[in-house]
Amino acid sequence: MRKYAEVIVDLPSRAVDRPFHYFVPPQLQDYLQPGHRVIVPFGSQTLVGYVIRIVDESPVDEVKPILRLLDEEPLLTREMVELALWLADHTYSRLVDALRCVLPAGIHVKSEKYVILKVAQDPIDRLLQELETRAPQQRAVLQYLVEARGEALVDSILEATGCGPGSIAGLVDKGYATLRYRWTDPAVRVKRVQVYRLNLSREETKSWIEANRSRAPKQAEVMACLLAGGERFTQSTLATKAKTTPGTVRALEEKGLVRRDWKEIYRDPFPSQIRRSFALPPNPDQARALQQITQALDDARYGVFLLRGVTGSGKTEVYLQAIAKALELGKQAIVLVPEISLTPQTVRRFKARFGERVAILHSALSPGERFDEWRRIRSGDADIAVGARSAVFAPFVNLGLVVIDEEHEQSYKQEEMPRYHARDVALWRAGKHEAVVLLGSATPAIESTCLAETGIYRSVLLPERIENRPLPQVNIVDMRDELRRGNRTILSQQLREAIGIRLRRREQIIILLNRRGYATCVLCRECGHVLQCTNCRVTLTYHEPDQSVRCHYCGLELPVPKLCPECRSHYLRRFGVGTQRVEEVLRHEYHGVRLLRMDMDTTRWKGAHGAILGRFGKGEADILLGTQMIAKGLDFPNVTLVGVITADTALNIPDFRSGERTFQLLTQVSGRAGRGDKAGEVIIQTYTPDHYSIQAAARQDYMAFYREELAFRRELNYPPYSFLARILISGPVEEQVIDTAHLVTDHLRAYAHANQLEEKSSILGPSPTPLSKVRKRYRWHILLKGEEASVRQTLAYLIAAPPGAHDCSVSIDVAPCSLL
Repeated sequence: MRKYAEVIVDLPSRAVDRPFHYFVPPQLQDYLQPGHRVIVPFGSQTLVGYVIRIVDESPVDEVKPILRLLDEEPLLTREMVELALWLADHTYSRLVDALRCVLPAGIHVKSEKYVILKVAQDPIDRLLQELETRAPQQRAVLQYLVEARGEALVDSILEATGCGPGSIAGLVDKGYATLRYRWTDPAVRVKRVQVYRLNLSREETKSWIEANRSRAPKQAEVMACLLAGGERFTQSTLATKAKTTPGTVRALEEKGLVRRDWKEIYRDPFPSQIRRSFALPPNPDQARALQQITQALDDARYGVFLLRGVTGSGKTEVYLQAIAKALELGKQAIVLVPEISLTPQTVRRFKARFGERVAILHSALSPGERFDEWRRIRSGDADIAVGARSAVFAPFVNLGLVVIDEEHEQSYKQEEMPRYHARDVALWRAGKHEAVVLLGSATPAIESTCLAETGIYRSVLLPERIENRPLPQVNIVDMRDELRRGNRTILSQQLREAIGIRLRRREQIIILLNRRGYATCVLCRECGHVLQCTNCRVTLTYHEPDQSVRCHYCGLELPVPKLCPECRSHYLRRFGVGTQRVEEVLRHEYHGVRLLRMDMDTTRWKGAHGAILGRFGKGEADILLGTQMIAKGLDFPNVTLVGVITADTALNIPDFRSGERTFQLLTQVSGRAGRGDKAGEVIIQTYTPDHYSIQAAARQDYMAFYREELAFRRELNYPPYSFLARILISGPVEEQVIDTAHLVTDHLRAYAHANQLEEKSSILGPSPTPLSKVRKRYRWHILLKGEEASVRQTLAYLIAAPPGAHDCSVSIDVAPCSLL
């Protein structure tokens, strides 16, 4: 019976964004599955394609055959294929983009099938004799495996022996061999090390040891280690274990008693030794939270918990014990943390509790490390994945728990197509697996708290810090008053004195300024011209070390001109404050202070985050100065003071979430103080001290902020009171972008009017985005706001019937986290 495969070709174009039918050749019909990658003819080209379904009929008569299978085992599980289809539909993205999204990030893997010999050394000769007349092809395969030292690729065996696949299957059925899949990446070499193994049977080895124990004790000890270990050792580890020198091992090799072999190993992104940790006795609040979560895990039913706990309340211990319960039930777990918080300190906590069962997935890994960690998950060698946003696609087949730490973080939303939110993907996957989702934060997203209040999520609280430690005292300093008193410096008098006190006590300090660089702009005092990026409509930031101005969006870097480009004046001055300027002030103010700066400029190289935080944790610095990357996830008991240079940065961003972002950042950074036995203090400098987000953050009062913010959202009909989507139009020619934006808007308004959707949703715009030009592309947007069904119906119409327009990019962002 003929079978057909529905294939998505790897071509990023809306014109071919649909399944194409291909005939499955007879030799592939027993093997081909959804998730396989294949080579298919497509017009005059030959392309990679992804099989999404196997069907019995084709809607077209003339169907081309699949040319070749790329992988022995499907690269994507059936769940990942379904997830990609849902993702494309949910985010209005191309199917091929969704499929690429769920593939292992940054690697191009393929699978190979190989055979492993299961027979011990002793009976092999007897088996070879038995098979010589009874099953000569099986004997040939067995002989090849012996010569290949116990394992070989299926293709290599068949090519070398001339046997058919049935000969291998016969050995497998008899239990003499087993089949395994190995994932390889053409761009990344599998890492191998040379190891030693016995060249004698076990009985022969025992006899040799007895005969030589007194005459060659060191060599006998090496042989005994290999006999007892059941493990292959490198030369150095074997010599160390036997308490001898590498020369002893080489002598045994020369005698033919041991032989060298190659052993495949995984690269370890965090190779340092980590001391094992054990579960801590939960306090009453933690115990209540765990009782509800573990009950849901026991019941094996889908559920979402919102764990709201003040900073330092022990949320991580709840995560760890919930994961332990999932593992106890034979399940697997994913832990998502914001990229900015995925520090060695965070990873160490999970590694210390679960050891080699943890795989790490994030963008800072090398391609080889990323490939090996993905292989460990895919092969079942790891059953916990800890990582940033893309770790939500970890290919577990028995998922029991997904933890999303700092669930409010904007970094969980992908800003390129497909524009998915990791929380939505986690909920979808948990629904498929009847798994539990645990959302944790001291400052949950407004929408999440609203869902908890309506009973869609289950709310659990950790209202107190561990051991009833007090929250830090928070003081607000009005910088307008400082100016009236004649203080024109970056530091208020209160913060200046507090830093001095901590330095004398040998306590540590964290200083936050969410703006890197030395000065925020360079301005001509003669004509008012501000140096701007030629690729983006943003000001260039001055950087002191190389006296350059840089664009933090496209990376443009220029030397500071000697004259104003507009009026040729010499009066160019630097205005505003960045982290480099604050560092200069602190070093001048406190002579000899040990200071570490942590921002995008100081963390460009691999391992920089860990190196800086490691030094601070060891007490090698008094002050840690940085941007928002130091605001969350850090736990240093000796930090007793947190200073915020200016709390107004996020408030001035033209986005309806700016108040929420300000509250979250201030609350999170405040939580870094007083986490040990010493009391903590926070000093927030601001020019808008009466803003409700700053007042609520100072009181650490989430619910007060939530009520104020909810009233603001209700008044303007913003989420959670409406469903929001953004259509972004961009292109290199401004006039064409504007024309396209108006054309799309008119097209959608006509559709909404014809289908009576105007009362259920509104179309706002078009208008230029606040960042109206980025990387030489002009940007306009249209907002759709209202009932979700109405908004989605309008968006579906735009995809199905796009208006004829200029060569501009038109993309959709559902539930955008930013309107910039």
